[in-house]
Amino acid sequence: MTTQTRSLTGKGALVTGGSKGIGAAIVRRLPVDGASVALTFLHPGQAAFQLAHEIESSGDKGLVLKADSASANELRAAVADARESLVRRDIFVSNVNRLVYPAPFVTTARHRNVKLGPKAGRPSSGSF
Repeated sequence: MTTQTRSLTGKGALVTGGSKGIGAAIVRRLPVDGASVALTFLHPGQAAFQLAHEIESSGDKGLVLKADSASANELRAAVADARESLVRRDIFVSNVNRLVYPAPFVTTARHRNVKLGPKAGRPSSGSF
């Protein structure tokens, strides 16, 4: 049996796309290590609220925020809400398939609609 340490005690995390799949697994794990967690979701449903209830019923803090990570305004609002609600803001997990990219990245045609090929970080015209 291993002894668990709560190495993230007192820290706060924001997980985008945290209501399902890998995001939900991350949201479940962070409180085990001691972090308070805010998560964003895009599509209506009970998954995000059930996850927050799970976290809070174990004595940890969970916050649910509706935000489209492809919208700069919605993402800023989610970060602001997390900032107000969490004691600290130490961890940001980007777990969405689309984000608002910084302006320099999207201003050139070379960087628009780039698909990543089999080798991470290398542009490819094909799919995986």
